[in-house]
Amino acid sequence: MGHFIRKFCRVTMKILNTIIFLLTKKNNILMVNAYMELYGKKVLHHNFGDDLNYFMLRELTGRQIVNYKDLYIREVIHYCCIGSILNSLANKYSIVWGAGFISETMGLLEKPLKICAVRGKLTRQRLISLGIECPPVYGDPALLLPFVYTPIGFTPKRSCFHIGIIPHVDELNEPIINRLVMQYKDTFVIKFSKYKDWHDVINKICQCDFIISSSLHGIIISDAYNIPNIWAEFSDNIRWQYFKFRDYYSAVRETIPDPIKITFNTSLEELMEYKEEWRPIEIDLKKLLLACPFKLNLKI
Repeated sequence: MGHFIRKFCRVTMKILNTIIFLLTKKNNILMVNAYMELYGKKVLHHNFGDDLNYFMLRELTGRQIVNYKDLYIREVIHYCCIGSILNSLANKYSIVWGAGFISETMGLLEKPLKICAVRGKLTRQRLISLGIECPPVYGDPALLLPFVYTPIGFTPKRSCFHIGIIPHVDELNEPIINRLVMQYKDTFVIKFSKYKDWHDVINKICQCDFIISSSLHGIIISDAYNIPNIWAEFSDNIRWQYFKFRDYYSAVRETIPDPIKITFNTSLEELMEYKEEWRPIEIDLKKLLLACPFKLNLKI
């Protein structure tokens, strides 16, 4: 019964998105291709990183976002922006601006229509190895969040530290995370699934003095707002995805770090030492903005 309900909902979603696409003026639509579940103007809050394809691009463009993946029409030019989707979603109708690979061994379904920018240097190297031209323009578009949203609730001077833990959606139930939270009263988990409002997620990150994240976009958003952070490993569950972390870092740091392995013996005091080692990222976002293939509501 559960399988039938999920299949029914997915069919309903594709029908709704296709109708919206057909009835909306094309100049008012931005067609993206991403791993998000979109019912008209409602996103099902499964993974905040993927969902930014809706929230952030809507703010950047002022246009209605339609998800190509959830259409019954295939021959439509669209944009691959946020996510490790080149190997699984990109096709001959795709214009790539910021997306990346999930693995250095993955190939492409089809050659994309155009590459404007990619997440990092490792994705560019992979594309070139596949015989596809790719300009040296880098950056995850989520780094542009400060252009569209200024967080609230940030207090520069406090008597104590606030530490945020952002697990990958597949690591939410790891016991190690609960142990870290119990060590210090001002430590809390920021969930990237089943959140209420996308602004709240950013507000919570920016209320922290330090972020410990096994989610790539937990790191990216922290970097975007200059919140000290580390790449953490709470389990072996997502080790196969580590290429995307290294790909991102290749665009914003001279040296690509390794994840900090968290064990039951790891203390918050140990982790806080990494806060002092953190430095703001270095990337020319103007290049990423100028490479954007669609019109932005920004003065560059």
